[in-house]
Amino acid sequence: MRLLLFFACLIGGTSSANILLMPVHHGSHVRLFAVVGEALQDEGHTVHMLVGENLRQHAEKRGLRVLSMGKDLEPVLEAIGSKLFDSSIWGIWQLFMAVKERGLNYCETVLQGVPYDVVEAEKYDLVLIDNMDPVRCIYAVPYRLGVPYISLGARHDPWSARVPALPSSEGQIGLMTITSDSTFFDRLVNTIALIAIQLTIPPSYAVNPSFLKRFAPNRPETTFDQIYKDSEMWIMNMETVCSDLPRVHAFHYQFIAGLGWTPAKPLPAGDMQSFADGANNGLIVVSFGSAIKSIPKEMMDVLMEAFENLPQRVIMRSDGERPANTPANVMLASWLPQNDLLGHNNTRLFVTHGGNNGQLEGLFHGVPMLTLPVFGDQFYNARRASLRGHGLSLDLKSSSAEQVRDAITEILSDPKYRKSVQRCSRILLDMPEPRKALSFWVNHVLKFGGSHLKPSSMQLPLWKFFMLDVAAFLAMHCEAMLPTQIKE
Repeated sequence: MRLLLFFACLIGGTSSANILLMPVHHGSHVRLFAVVGEALQDEGHTVHMLVGENLRQHAEKRGLRVLSMGKDLEPVLEAIGSKLFDSSIWGIWQLFMAVKERGLNYCETVLQGVPYDVVEAEKYDLVLIDNMDPVRCIYAVPYRLGVPYISLGARHDPWSARVPALPSSEGQIGLMTITSDSTFFDRLVNTIALIAIQLTIPPSYAVNPSFLKRFAPNRPETTFDQIYKDSEMWIMNMETVCSDLPRVHAFHYQFIAGLGWTPAKPLPAGDMQSFADGANNGLIVVSFGSAIKSIPKEMMDVLMEAFENLPQRVIMRSDGERPANTPANVMLASWLPQNDLLGHNNTRLFVTHGGNNGQLEGLFHGVPMLTLPVFGDQFYNARRASLRGHGLSLDLKSSSAEQVRDAITEILSDPKYRKSVQRCSRILLDMPEPRKALSFWVNHVLKFGGSHLKPSSMQLPLWKFFMLDVAAFLAMHCEAMLPTQIKE
C-alpha cells in the first residue's frame, strides 16, 4: 500500500505545474483570475497571483499565494471614471487620451513594481495573462522570464490572433451587431470601424516600445504586437451561443464563457439580507460595476425618481453622496454581493451598465436586464442583450425618469423577457463546465505547447491575411481572363 501511495504521489507530482496569474489590476479582472486560479489549483497545480496590495484579498479568498507589488495600486480604469459620461466628440477624444495616459502610467507603475527576483526564482511553467488593452505592457514579464503564456480575458481581438473573422459576419465589439438582417450600410460602417480601430487603436497603442528594453534587457529585440501573437493560445471569457451572436472559433482561440460563475450563497445576516428577504413584490439589483463608484448627480436623481413609485424594492451600489430624493424602497450600499443578490429568490431585474462579467452573471441566474451602457464594449453588450430578448437598453445620459420607469415596468410585466433569459441560462448550463474546459486547455498547453493549434497565417501581415493582393490581381486581370463571348 505504501508503494502504491508513493507511485500515486510521484505521478501526481509530474503533472503538477507552477503557474503565475497576471490580471490587470481592476476588481472584476482580479476576481475572474482568482476563480480561474482556484480551478487550476483544484487540478493539482501550484498557482500564484501577481497583484497590488489593495486587491490581494480576492486571490487569498480562493487559497492562492500572492506575489505582491508591495503597495496599493490604483485600479486601471478608476482614474478615468469621471470622463465616462461625456458623449460629445470632445469628450470622447478626452476619454481616448485619458485611457492612453492612464495606460502609460499604469505600465510604469506595474513594471517597476514587479518583484523580479522572486518571480524569476519561482521558475514558472506557464503564465496566464490578461489581454486587456491598452495595458499589454505586462506581457514584458513573461517575455523577460522566457516562459510560455496564455492570453485570457474578454477583449475580443481576432485579427491579432489571425482568426478569419470577417466584418460582414461579426459585429465590432463596442459598435455594431451584425445579423442576417443587417443592411449594406450596417456592414459598411462595421467594416470601416474595424479597420479604423485596427489602424488608430492597435492593441498596444498605449505601450511604450522602450518598456521592453528597460524591463527585458537580456531578451531579443521584438515588439509588443509580436509578443501578443506569440501567446500559446487565447481563451476568451465570452458567450457565443445564446447571448452574443455566433463567432468564428479556432483551436488556438477558444471561447469559454462563465469562468467566474459561482452558485449564489446566502446573504450575510444584517440590513441587506432583511431588505432583500422582505421584497415581497420583487427585488431589483442595480450596479454599474467596479470601475464606476458613483454616477453624476443629475443621472442619479433620474434613477431615484424612476424607482420611487415602483412596487419592488431596489438595492443599488453607489459610493457617492446619497441623493436627497432617495425613496424609501431604495437601499444604497458602497458594496454589493452581486452574484448572491442575482441568485436571490426575490430578484426580478438586473439594472446594469452591461459589463461582460455582470451580464454573464445575470444570464447564469436567469435574470432579465435593463442595460444602461457607459463605456467601451458595454454599448455592444446592451444591443446584443436587447437583440436576444434578454431585456431592454437605454441611454442613461439622455433618458428621463419616466423612460427608465417605463422600461423597468415593461420588462417586469411582459414574461417574454424572463422566459428568454431563462432559456439562455438553461442552454449555458447544458454546455461543458467552463472551469473544466479551461483546465483541459491549460493542461494541454502544459503538455504539448500551443504551436500545433495555430494556423499557418499567424505571421502574415493583414493585407496578405485578407487576400488584398489576390483581390488586386484579380481586379486588374479579370477582364483579360473573361471568355470572348462574355466580353461581347
